[in-house]
Amino acid sequence: MLRTARKRFSNAHLTLALPDPFVQLYLGNRTVDRVLPLTGDFGQLRKLAKEHDLWFPLEGYENKHLSDNDGRMAKSRIEIWCETVGEPVADLCPHWTPRDSERQAVRDKLKAHGVEPGRFIVLQWASKNSSKDYTYNQGLVELLLAAGHKVLMVHSGAMPDIPGAIEVQNVPLRELGVIVEQAGLLFGPDSGGIHLAAATGTPSIAICSVTDGRVYFRDYDKCLVLQNTNTEGKPCEGHAPCWAIPQYFWCGRRVRGAGWCMEIWPPEQLLGIIETRLKEYGSYNQERLNGPQQAP
Repeated sequence: MLRTARKRFSNAHLTLALPDPFVQLYLGNRTVDRVLPLTGDFGQLRKLAKEHDLWFPLEGYENKHLSDNDGRMAKSRIEIWCETVGEPVADLCPHWTPRDSERQAVRDKLKAHGVEPGRFIVLQWASKNSSKDYTYNQGLVELLLAAGHKVLMVHSGAMPDIPGAIEVQNVPLRELGVIVEQAGLLFGPDSGGIHLAAATGTPSIAICSVTDGRVYFRDYDKCLVLQNTNTEGKPCEGHAPCWAIPQYFWCGRRVRGAGWCMEIWPPEQLLGIIETRLKEYGSYNQERLNGPQQAP
Protein backbone atom coordinates (compact mmCIF):
# COMPACT_ATOMS: atom_id res chain seq x y z
CA MET A 1 0.00 0.00 0.00
CA LEU A 2 2.86 2.37 0.77
CA ARG A 3 4.55 1.68 -2.56
CA THR A 4 1.27 2.36 -4.35
CA ALA A 5 0.62 5.54 -2.36
CA ARG A 6 4.05 6.92 -3.24
CA LYS A 7 3.53 6.11 -6.91
CA ARG A 8 0.06 7.66 -7.01
CA PHE A 9 0.85 10.72 -4.87
CA SER A 10 4.49 11.22 -5.83
CA ASN A 11 4.74 14.80 -4.60
CA ALA A 12 2.74 14.37 -1.41
CA HIS A 13 4.00 14.28 2.16
CA LEU A 14 3.08 10.77 3.36
CA THR A 15 2.52 10.03 7.04
CA LEU A 16 2.11 6.47 8.27
CA ALA A 17 0.37 6.38 11.66
CA LEU A 18 0.20 3.07 13.48
CA PRO A 19 0.46 1.65 17.01
CA ASP A 20 3.64 0.68 18.75
CA PRO A 21 5.46 -1.66 18.48
CA PHE A 22 4.86 -1.73 14.70
CA VAL A 23 6.51 1.66 14.20
CA GLN A 24 9.98 0.11 14.47
CA LEU A 25 9.43 -1.99 11.34
CA TYR A 26 9.15 1.17 9.23
CA LEU A 27 12.03 3.20 10.60
CA GLY A 28 14.28 4.11 7.72
CA ASN A 29 11.58 3.31 5.15
CA ARG A 30 12.13 5.72 2.26
CA THR A 31 8.59 5.35 0.94
CA VAL A 32 7.08 7.49 3.70
CA ASP A 33 8.07 10.92 5.01
CA ARG A 34 6.99 10.37 8.61
CA VAL A 35 6.21 7.34 10.78
CA LEU A 36 4.03 8.32 13.72
CA PRO A 37 3.16 6.13 16.73
CA LEU A 38 -0.52 6.20 17.70
CA THR A 39 -1.50 6.32 21.34
CA GLY A 40 -5.14 5.28 20.88
CA ASP A 41 -6.33 8.81 21.61
CA PHE A 42 -9.16 9.80 19.25
CA GLY A 43 -8.15 13.43 19.70
CA GLN A 44 -4.80 12.57 18.13
CA LEU A 45 -6.57 10.95 15.18
CA ARG A 46 -8.84 13.98 14.65
CA LYS A 47 -5.85 16.30 14.75
CA LEU A 48 -4.01 14.16 12.21
CA ALA A 49 -7.00 14.12 9.90
CA LYS A 50 -7.16 17.94 9.93
CA GLU A 51 -3.45 18.21 9.15
CA HIS A 52 -3.70 16.13 5.98
CA ASP A 53 -5.62 16.41 2.72
CA LEU A 54 -6.36 12.70 2.50
CA TRP A 55 -6.95 10.22 5.33
CA PHE A 56 -7.09 6.49 4.71
CA PRO A 57 -8.12 4.32 7.69
CA LEU A 58 -6.92 0.78 7.01
CA GLU A 59 -8.18 -1.07 10.08
CA GLY A 60 -11.53 -2.84 10.44
CA TYR A 61 -13.23 -6.18 10.06
CA GLU A 62 -12.41 -7.92 6.80
CA ASN A 63 -16.04 -8.80 6.13
CA LYS A 64 -16.84 -5.11 5.67
CA HIS A 65 -14.79 -5.13 2.49
CA LEU A 66 -15.67 -6.46 -0.94
CA SER A 67 -17.61 -9.75 -0.89
CA ASP A 68 -19.31 -11.80 -3.56
CA ASN A 69 -23.03 -12.55 -3.70
CA ASP A 70 -22.68 -15.38 -1.19
CA GLY A 71 -21.10 -13.07 1.37
CA ARG A 72 -17.65 -14.57 0.96
CA MET A 73 -14.58 -12.38 0.92
CA ALA A 74 -13.62 -11.59 -2.66
CA LYS A 75 -10.83 -9.03 -2.34
CA SER A 76 -8.41 -8.05 0.39
CA ARG A 77 -8.20 -4.48 1.65
CA ILE A 78 -4.80 -4.23 -0.07
CA GLU A 79 -6.32 -4.94 -3.47
CA ILE A 80 -9.17 -2.52 -2.78
CA TRP A 81 -6.72 0.21 -1.77
CA CYS A 82 -4.69 -0.13 -4.97
CA GLU A 83 -7.81 -0.04 -7.13
CA THR A 84 -9.28 2.90 -5.22
CA VAL A 85 -6.27 5.15 -5.83
CA GLY A 86 -6.05 3.99 -9.42
CA GLU A 87 -2.69 2.23 -9.19
CA PRO A 88 -3.27 -1.54 -9.40
CA VAL A 89 0.00 -3.42 -8.98
CA ALA A 90 1.12 -6.92 -9.81
CA ASP A 91 3.25 -7.33 -6.68
CA LEU A 92 0.94 -7.53 -3.65
CA CYS A 93 3.56 -9.07 -1.39
CA PRO A 94 5.32 -7.09 1.35
CA HIS A 95 9.11 -6.74 1.33
CA TRP A 96 11.34 -6.16 4.34
CA THR A 97 15.10 -6.48 4.72
CA PRO A 98 16.88 -6.30 8.09
CA ARG A 99 20.17 -4.55 8.67
CA ASP A 100 23.33 -6.69 8.48
CA SER A 101 24.05 -5.98 12.14
CA GLU A 102 20.58 -7.20 13.14
CA ARG A 103 21.01 -10.35 11.10
CA GLN A 104 24.38 -11.13 12.65
CA ALA A 105 23.06 -10.53 16.17
CA VAL A 106 20.25 -13.03 15.63
CA ARG A 107 22.60 -15.57 14.10
CA ASP A 108 24.83 -15.30 17.16
CA LYS A 109 21.85 -15.95 19.45
CA LEU A 110 20.75 -18.92 17.37
CA LYS A 111 24.27 -20.34 17.40
CA ALA A 112 24.27 -20.18 21.21
CA HIS A 113 21.25 -22.52 21.11
CA GLY A 114 22.91 -24.84 18.62
CA VAL A 115 20.64 -23.67 15.79
CA GLU A 116 21.84 -22.97 12.25
CA PRO A 117 20.18 -20.66 9.70
CA GLY A 118 17.57 -22.49 7.65
CA ARG A 119 17.73 -25.52 9.96
CA PHE A 120 14.85 -24.67 12.27
CA ILE A 121 11.09 -24.15 12.23
CA VAL A 122 9.36 -21.11 13.69
CA LEU A 123 5.96 -21.89 15.14
CA GLN A 124 3.81 -18.88 16.02
CA TRP A 125 2.04 -20.09 19.12
CA ALA A 126 -0.94 -17.74 19.01
CA SER A 127 -2.36 -14.60 17.45
CA LYS A 128 -3.94 -11.54 19.01
CA ASN A 129 -7.36 -12.97 18.06
CA SER A 130 -7.53 -16.37 19.72
CA SER A 131 -10.35 -17.54 17.43
CA LYS A 132 -7.76 -17.85 14.62
CA ASP A 133 -5.37 -20.10 16.53
CA TYR A 134 -4.48 -23.73 15.90
CA THR A 135 -5.56 -25.69 18.95
CA TYR A 136 -3.10 -28.59 18.87
CA ASN A 137 0.22 -26.73 18.85
CA GLN A 138 1.72 -28.68 21.73
CA GLY A 139 1.13 -32.03 20.05
CA LEU A 140 2.58 -30.70 16.80
CA VAL A 141 5.70 -29.32 18.51
CA GLU A 142 6.28 -32.62 20.31
CA LEU A 143 6.00 -34.53 17.03
CA LEU A 144 8.41 -32.16 15.28
CA LEU A 145 10.94 -32.49 18.09
CA ALA A 146 10.64 -36.29 18.09
CA ALA A 147 11.34 -36.25 14.33
CA GLY A 148 14.59 -34.38 14.95
CA HIS A 149 13.55 -30.84 14.02
CA LYS A 150 14.64 -27.69 15.85
CA VAL A 151 11.57 -25.67 16.86
CA LEU A 152 11.38 -22.05 17.99
CA MET A 153 8.01 -21.20 19.54
CA VAL A 154 7.27 -17.46 19.27
CA HIS A 155 4.57 -15.46 21.01
CA SER A 156 4.16 -12.22 22.93
CA GLY A 157 2.59 -14.06 25.88
CA ALA A 158 3.20 -17.17 27.94
CA MET A 159 3.75 -20.59 26.35
CA PRO A 160 3.91 -24.07 27.89
CA ASP A 161 7.29 -25.53 28.73
CA ILE A 162 7.95 -28.19 26.09
CA PRO A 163 11.31 -29.95 26.61
CA GLY A 164 13.55 -29.45 23.60
CA ALA A 165 11.68 -26.47 22.16
CA ILE A 166 13.16 -22.96 22.27
CA GLU A 167 10.81 -20.25 23.54
CA VAL A 168 11.07 -16.79 22.01
CA GLN A 169 8.78 -14.55 24.01
CA ASN A 170 7.93 -10.89 23.51
CA VAL A 171 11.01 -9.89 21.49
CA PRO A 172 11.11 -6.62 19.50
CA LEU A 173 9.42 -6.94 16.13
CA ARG A 174 12.56 -6.23 14.13
CA GLU A 175 14.36 -9.05 15.94
CA LEU A 176 11.38 -11.33 15.37
CA GLY A 177 11.48 -10.42 11.68
CA VAL A 178 15.11 -11.53 11.46
CA ILE A 179 14.35 -14.77 13.31
CA VAL A 180 11.62 -15.49 10.77
CA GLU A 181 13.99 -14.62 7.92
CA GLN A 182 16.58 -17.09 9.22
CA ALA A 183 14.09 -19.97 9.57
CA GLY A 184 13.63 -22.79 7.11
CA LEU A 185 9.86 -22.58 7.55
CA LEU A 186 7.24 -20.71 9.55
CA PHE A 187 3.99 -22.34 10.69
CA GLY A 188 1.22 -20.20 12.11
CA PRO A 189 -2.34 -18.88 12.03
CA ASP A 190 -3.67 -15.94 10.03
CA SER A 191 -1.46 -13.42 11.82
CA GLY A 192 1.66 -11.30 11.65
CA GLY A 193 4.11 -14.17 11.39
CA ILE A 194 2.83 -15.14 7.95
CA HIS A 195 3.26 -11.56 6.72
CA LEU A 196 6.80 -11.40 8.11
CA ALA A 197 7.62 -14.67 6.36
CA ALA A 198 6.31 -13.34 3.05
CA ALA A 199 8.22 -10.08 3.49
CA THR A 200 11.52 -11.88 4.12
CA GLY A 201 11.07 -14.65 1.53
CA THR A 202 10.71 -17.43 4.12
CA PRO A 203 8.51 -20.42 3.19
CA SER A 204 5.43 -20.63 5.39
CA ILE A 205 2.32 -22.64 6.15
CA ALA A 206 -0.78 -20.68 7.17
CA ILE A 207 -3.44 -22.70 8.96
CA CYS A 208 -6.73 -20.83 8.74
CA SER A 209 -10.15 -21.45 10.22
CA VAL A 210 -12.47 -18.51 10.76
CA THR A 211 -10.68 -16.31 8.21
CA ASP A 212 -9.97 -17.00 4.56
CA GLY A 213 -6.23 -17.27 3.96
CA ARG A 214 -6.91 -17.99 0.30
CA VAL A 215 -7.78 -14.29 -0.10
CA TYR A 216 -5.14 -12.59 2.03
CA PHE A 217 -2.22 -14.90 1.28
CA ARG A 218 -2.82 -15.79 -2.35
CA ASP A 219 -0.12 -13.35 -3.46
CA TYR A 220 2.45 -14.94 -1.13
CA ASP A 221 4.02 -17.42 -3.52
CA LYS A 222 5.90 -19.37 -0.81
CA CYS A 223 2.91 -19.66 1.54
CA LEU A 224 0.85 -22.84 1.66
CA VAL A 225 -2.67 -22.15 2.97
CA LEU A 226 -4.43 -24.95 4.85
CA GLN A 227 -8.09 -24.02 4.85
CA ASN A 228 -11.14 -25.97 6.01
CA THR A 229 -14.50 -24.86 4.68
CA ASN A 230 -16.17 -28.26 4.91
CA THR A 231 -18.88 -27.57 7.47
CA GLU A 232 -21.46 -30.04 6.17
CA GLY A 233 -23.72 -31.11 9.00
CA LYS A 234 -22.25 -28.51 11.38
CA PRO A 235 -24.15 -25.56 12.90
CA CYS A 236 -22.18 -23.19 10.67
CA GLU A 237 -22.88 -25.10 7.44
CA GLY A 238 -22.73 -22.77 4.46
CA HIS A 239 -21.17 -19.96 6.45
CA ALA A 240 -17.46 -20.72 6.45
CA PRO A 241 -15.17 -18.95 6.78
CA CYS A 242 -17.11 -16.84 9.24
CA TRP A 243 -14.43 -14.22 10.01
CA ALA A 244 -14.92 -14.94 13.73
CA ILE A 245 -17.89 -12.61 14.04
CA PRO A 246 -20.94 -14.90 14.27
CA GLN A 247 -18.79 -17.95 14.86
CA TYR A 248 -19.33 -18.10 18.61
CA PHE A 249 -23.07 -18.52 18.08
CA TRP A 250 -22.79 -21.28 15.50
CA CYS A 251 -20.01 -23.41 16.90
CA GLY A 252 -20.75 -25.80 19.74
CA ARG A 253 -17.27 -25.06 21.08
CA ARG A 254 -15.06 -22.05 20.63
CA VAL A 255 -12.22 -22.48 18.17
CA ARG A 256 -9.75 -22.15 21.04
CA GLY A 257 -11.27 -25.34 22.45
CA ALA A 258 -10.92 -27.27 19.18
CA GLY A 259 -13.66 -25.99 16.90
CA TRP A 260 -14.95 -27.62 13.74
CA CYS A 261 -12.54 -25.62 11.56
CA MET A 262 -9.41 -27.14 13.09
CA GLU A 263 -10.41 -30.74 13.69
CA ILE A 264 -9.60 -31.64 10.08
CA TRP A 265 -5.86 -30.94 10.65
CA PRO A 266 -4.45 -33.36 13.27
CA PRO A 267 -0.76 -32.87 14.22
CA GLU A 268 0.23 -36.17 12.59
CA GLN A 269 -0.96 -34.92 9.21
CA LEU A 270 0.69 -31.54 9.64
CA LEU A 271 4.03 -33.19 10.42
CA GLY A 272 4.05 -34.80 6.99
CA ILE A 273 3.06 -31.54 5.27
CA ILE A 274 5.77 -29.57 7.08
CA GLU A 275 8.49 -32.10 6.26
CA THR A 276 7.45 -32.13 2.61
CA ARG A 277 7.69 -28.33 2.44
CA LEU A 278 11.11 -28.35 4.06
CA LYS A 279 12.38 -30.77 1.42
CA GLU A 280 10.84 -28.75 -1.40
CA TYR A 281 12.56 -25.57 -0.22
CA GLY A 282 15.86 -27.08 0.92
CA SER A 283 17.97 -25.74 -1.95
CA TYR A 284 16.08 -22.45 -1.97
CA ASN A 285 16.78 -21.86 1.73
CA GLN A 286 20.42 -22.82 1.32
CA GLU A 287 20.95 -20.24 -1.40
CA ARG A 288 18.76 -17.62 0.30
CA LEU A 289 20.58 -17.78 3.62
CA ASN A 290 24.06 -19.06 2.86
CA GLY A 291 24.59 -18.52 -0.83
CA PRO A 292 24.85 -21.32 -3.42
CA GLN A 293 26.58 -24.48 -2.27
CA GLN A 294 30.16 -24.82 -3.42
CA ALA A 295 31.21 -27.82 -5.45
CA PRO A 296 33.34 -30.29 -3.44
